Amino acid sequence: MYPTLPNGIADFRLLRTEADRYLYVDKTEDVAALAAHLLHDPQLFFARPRRFGKTLLVSTLEALFTGEKTLFEDTWLGRRGHWDWGYRQYPVLRLQMDIRDMRTREELANELRGLVTDLAQTAGIAVETDRSPSRMLSRALRALHKARGRKAVVLIDEYDTPITDNIGRPEALADVLSMMRAFYGTLKRQDECIRCIFMTGITRFSQAGLFSGANHFRDVSLFPEYNSLLGFTQADLRNTPALATDVAQCARNVGCTDEELREALRRYYDTIRLPSGKLPSSFFRGIAGGAAPLLRRLSIQPEAGSGMQPVFAGGMSGCVAQTGSVQALESRRVAQCLGPVRDA
Repeated sequence: MYPTLPNGIADFRLLRTEADRYLYVDKTEDVAALAAHLLHDPQLFFARPRRFGKTLLVSTLEALFTGEKTLFEDTWLGRRGHWDWGYRQYPVLRLQMDIRDMRTREELANELRGLVTDLAQTAGIAVETDRSPSRMLSRALRALHKARGRKAVVLIDEYDTPITDNIGRPEALADVLSMMRAFYGTLKRQDECIRCIFMTGITRFSQAGLFSGANHFRDVSLFPEYNSLLGFTQADLRNTPALATDVAQCARNVGCTDEELREALRRYYDTIRLPSGKLPSSFFRGIAGGAAPLLRRLSIQPEAGSGMQPVFAGGMSGCVAQTGSVQALESRRVAQCLGPVRDA
């Protein structure tokens, strides 16, 4: 029996240590390329819609930079990759920013204090918990640098969640923006403690001023070499045994061929097309040709007794709209609160 696609699991360590239960589609060649890029170009931003696997990507980078070599056995990186596990090992500070339902400045401040406290405890360093979140983060970075003797890799996942969660609430949003500017601004003043910063989100708020030097972040969202970094390609559906088995089972359920089902999935669930070569494209807008179609993980999530999730009772479900829509970008108040917003 093949392992199943993990539903709601974004922990690389768990996926690899329980490989008999959970399927991991090997993306380590692309991850290693991104990590090497980050060490050369130390402030990168990467955007994808919700439910595309950004948190798993950050978890994988964390394992790579902390030198957990055994987790990469039987992957491309473990078999054929070239990664200096000693020299390229760094302390990692991972900021998981999917903070929701914060309506006041004090609520957000307490949440950020708790986040930094947990990070400090995990790293075995001490920070004063009665300081502002930005001061706590600054001291945590300095303490980590002193304790480990190396600059830290900072990974920020879903940096924009506190903002998008408050679009449409102008008063709450003003407090959130003020707090997040101070918190993220700390990173700009800690060059002596930070080796590089990688940041993910669903969009880039170019007018929000979250980073005083936000333009220094290189946006690699549309770099062709990272087109297949997240999501599943048609090649993945054909060449990954567990996915191919799911396709075959589902095709039998609905009375079609494997190829017909893959074509139906492509038409219905290609939620993003990225440019290949030098073909320009807006991030959320498909293009006529030369694109690499991707499928979100949830688009092909198996359900007990029904094969793949999108196909049930002979039809396709709207799981993209149900799980991946960004209501914040539909709000008329975005422009009022932040000014122009462009997709990353």
